[in-house]
Amino acid sequence: MNPLCRPTVVALAALVAVAGCASSGTSTRPRSTTAASGTAPVARPAAPAEYGLVSRQLTTTEQASIDSVYTATQAALHELELTVVDKTKDRINATLAARTAHDERVDVTLERLTSGVTDVKIKVGFWGDESQSRVILTEIRRQLAMSEAQAKPDEFSPVTSPSTDGAILAAAPATKPATKKSTVPASPTKPAPITPVSTPASPGAAKPPVTPVGSSPAKTPSGPR
Repeated sequence: MNPLCRPTVVALAALVAVAGCASSGTSTRPRSTTAASGTAPVARPAAPAEYGLVSRQLTTTEQASIDSVYTATQAALHELELTVVDKTKDRINATLAARTAHDERVDVTLERLTSGVTDVKIKVGFWGDESQSRVILTEIRRQLAMSEAQAKPDEFSPVTSPSTDGAILAAAPATKPATKKSTVPASPTKPAPITPVSTPASPGAAKPPVTPVGSSPAKTPSGPR
């Protein structure tokens, strides 16, 4: 190799190496693909739940009305096979009392903070049980998410046509194409041939002379020559 070309080759190799390091150092974050399949409700961020060492109850807030939380709490207690023994409710407060299989009392207290925020307190047993309280809270939130998913209207579902390689077509009501009138002119009809009608001769009319077969017709005398 020509010694004069070596610095140029070294410089090009260094530029290629720097470009490779720069490209490898940048990472591309994968795009989030959340398809609305409808198989499971998307849970919104939940507020943290704190367990009080003195009160022995689990306290949190839910971003839902007191009516929605009250309905979800009843469904959660039924799903966990807890027997509801008492329940009261008004537009501000609500309480539900249930019994476990070990005859432990479960108290769920709801308090309306705003029209869309509800305070939730859960206590299991006299001394409290944090793990069981969190199980009940998890089920309440699951019931809330399910009820909200059912309350939402069905979204527009596109129709995929297999003949267009997966192209999405808008669902439109099927309409029949307008029928075009035929513009081909009708073939002309030929007039029927006219058949002569022979009229019967009147009794006083003179009949033409009949020439017998084999005889020549009589010559008409011509005038004076």
